[in-house]
Amino acid sequence: MASTCPHCGSPIRCQRRIDHLASKCMRGQEDNAYVLDFVGHFCKMVQGPNFHAIADLRHLRKEITESMAVVYELRSRLSNSHKPLIIDCCCGIGTSTALLAAAYGPPTAILSIDNNASLLAQMKCFKLPHVELLVSDIHEAVPELQPRVEAAGHDHVCVVAIHACGLLGLGIIDLFVEAIRLGGTVHDATLIIVPCCIPSAKVSSVAHEASTT
Repeated sequence: MASTCPHCGSPIRCQRRIDHLASKCMRGQEDNAYVLDFVGHFCKMVQGPNFHAIADLRHLRKEITESMAVVYELRSRLSNSHKPLIIDCCCGIGTSTALLAAAYGPPTAILSIDNNASLLAQMKCFKLPHVELLVSDIHEAVPELQPRVEAAGHDHVCVVAIHACGLLGLGIIDLFVEAIRLGGTVHDATLIIVPCCIPSAKVSSVAHEASTT
């Protein structure tokens, strides 16, 4: 019997892609380590009604694999951080945000940025208290970022972008540099980006700026 989301009233199918993926793992038919780890730790959360927006995505397995790879990468980098800020750029419907929020609870703060207000609106059902949603173009997000970084006392800023290419990737790199400059209490910074067509000279320039900040 189908149910509905308690927050927005959207219908929830009885059998969704998340349920089929979990079933495959339980039957030993999945060999993707990221997916297996997801099912072992976060699947029950995503199967809940609050996460209906991502539970039936067409490319759910791919989205989970990419998001879990970021979760893995941040584990060692955030091991000594007391109050990190994770900025999830171009987060779309929120698969990466949901898994980052599940893996890193308060006092970690997560800021999810996308220029598509309708996609971010679906994430409001997540009801995650340490996640803030920001509708903004990446190239115009720095003014919005300033009060969130300057006054919050974060010791580690992480900028994450799973879906970034071309000029979008350049904007995310620039946002990363500005986030470091704005964070007076920031001691460490991490950039995780899946870019495309970014000139190597730009990457070298950013690495130099980050090392001298």
